[in-house]
Amino acid sequence: MWPPNKQNIIFWTAGIILVAGISFTLVNNGSFLITGPKGGGKPGGSTAPANAVKTAILMINFVNAPSTTSTNKQAILNTFYNNENSVNKYFLETSYGSTSFTGVVNPIGDVFGWYNLEISRNGCDFINWQYDNWNPSIKNKAAAEGFDISNYQEIIYVVPYEPTCGFLGIDSIPSSIATSKPYKEVIINGGENFVLHVVAHEVEHNLGAHHAAGYYCTNQNSSPVSMSNNCIGLDRDPFDVMQNRGIAAHHTSAFHKARLGWLGTANLQEVTKDNINATGEYDIYPLEKKDGIVSLRVKIPNINYEAYYYIEYRDYTLSSYDSDAGGVFIRIGRDYKADPKQLGSIPGLELYDTGLINNNPQDTTFRGAALPKGSSFFDEEHCIEITNLGDSITGTGKNTKTKAKVKVEFGCGPEVDAGSPHAWLHYCSATSYPYDCPTFFDNYPTGTAHSATASNLGTNTYEYEWKVTKCLWTRYDGGTTDCLPTYYFNPIIATGTIKNAGDDLSIPIPGFGHNRGPDSEQTLLLSLKDSVTKKTVASSTVTERFKPSCQKPTAQYGSLGRDNAGNLVASMLITNLADDSTADGVPCTHSDGVNPITLYYEWQLHCANTVCNPQILNGGSRVINYDRPVPYSNVATIDLPNKYPSSSEFLLLRVWGYPGLPETLAGFPGPITP
Repeated sequence: MWPPNKQNIIFWTAGIILVAGISFTLVNNGSFLITGPKGGGKPGGSTAPANAVKTAILMINFVNAPSTTSTNKQAILNTFYNNENSVNKYFLETSYGSTSFTGVVNPIGDVFGWYNLEISRNGCDFINWQYDNWNPSIKNKAAAEGFDISNYQEIIYVVPYEPTCGFLGIDSIPSSIATSKPYKEVIINGGENFVLHVVAHEVEHNLGAHHAAGYYCTNQNSSPVSMSNNCIGLDRDPFDVMQNRGIAAHHTSAFHKARLGWLGTANLQEVTKDNINATGEYDIYPLEKKDGIVSLRVKIPNINYEAYYYIEYRDYTLSSYDSDAGGVFIRIGRDYKADPKQLGSIPGLELYDTGLINNNPQDTTFRGAALPKGSSFFDEEHCIEITNLGDSITGTGKNTKTKAKVKVEFGCGPEVDAGSPHAWLHYCSATSYPYDCPTFFDNYPTGTAHSATASNLGTNTYEYEWKVTKCLWTRYDGGTTDCLPTYYFNPIIATGTIKNAGDDLSIPIPGFGHNRGPDSEQTLLLSLKDSVTKKTVASSTVTERFKPSCQKPTAQYGSLGRDNAGNLVASMLITNLADDSTADGVPCTHSDGVNPITLYYEWQLHCANTVCNPQILNGGSRVINYDRPVPYSNVATIDLPNKYPSSSEFLLLRVWGYPGLPETLAGFPGPITP
């Protein structure tokens, strides 16, 4: 279809899905014929090639659309057969003589009509325009001119232009009876649209080709690039007649020529990562002449679907069709031998055969898509680099040939891995909440190192550099501090050289201060530079994040002293009363900052050396509700008479009720000195 309605998916009775604009050849038994008929010779004259496609062109109109415009039979005949750039001559050239068309009644071409179908056209009801639905009287008129549909393999209808159709041409008319037809059909919407690039496009659909797209890719900033992991197919391959919105008939791509049987294995060079030992240089001859290798087929490795880069070279001096299409072109596509009944699996190209790589991505028309001499296309994700080394001329006289030399390389060059982050944990054991919490690490042994690695170094020597690119402290008051300028006076913490993949790249894990809270972090960048050019060729980062540990609440001895009134005052310190992290994957069960927890306490007076019943002095409770691992001091205070405790007594604080905190006793032995 020209252009297609990609939403129009019609199920045929045979169980096959037809997507408008994607066509297949169907024969009586319901099977598909993919390759166009083979043959040679030139159209017109006395005898057509024996295996030329027998074609009839039927010009029809309607009661409510009787106009035939200015199109007449001779104009149609000239466009299809006689003009210098006729449809027939186009296919003879682009198929290297394998595909041509002929008439039956007249070998120079059969054009019948105009026939008025004696019905009113109701919008784009093109199913009713096909021969099967004609009135018998109209069929008799066609028969009187010698038309017998059983003699033809290709039927092309020309109708007055209908704007509601939304296409200039459509192929393989979808209908419930299409599977029973031994011929293929094309509708050209408007005699004024019976032009080379429209007709050739639809006819090539019927030979087995799907649409050609421009592969439009963008990076993370939504800027156009030649290749990324965010690409879609657009109707913008100006150098393939199978582009859906083209304005000229260029040679169809090497992919389509191979699919239609016009190119064989002698013309396609298979290139894989295994058969060239990661690097190879190849000569490619012009696509227009089929003289030697005209395309490289580079298999893309390490993907869960099958895809290739098809590389071709065009010499604009060899064909009037390609007068604006010189250079090296790269297209991405599936296996040309794959079943065309199945939609594609390349991301963004599900409805297309190929996607033209744009080597000038700022030109979104794809007119500048050719790979310039001396330039490279690099597929970073799949580690493939394709370089145009330039073209040259060989031979003399009639044996003069042009060719392009292309280099294909697999591998992304040197790679480094900065290693895995360490899950450093910390807990607080200080009384200076909420502004400071000295940190202790439970998995930070002295000398622990990042075990970094390097690969694909080849024979070169490289310089490596470790650099701190981010240092962030979180504080217990909820704020953050950028510690990079204050703690790391020189963010480059290690440098050296490396030549072999086994050389040591590890460094001691740098600490970065003590005043950090949960989720403090630092990022380390490991970069590799070419020792000659000083260009960075690989890099990797690792980010260390500091999480609070699930330390159990701990009761500690507090203090015993006097207040301003001279009374003795006792206190006790309990740490780690809250935690919002996990330890070894087990969630903490301390206070979560939402659900308060009640802590109970009582002061007791005990005998020091003799058995006696403790004397309960006073008690109470405190509500704890923190979402950070903070120390909690002065759980309970008590005012004591000066006589307590004596040398035979001691003061004890009992605390209980907090999850994870056993019943705790902490004592202050006497005597208390006044």
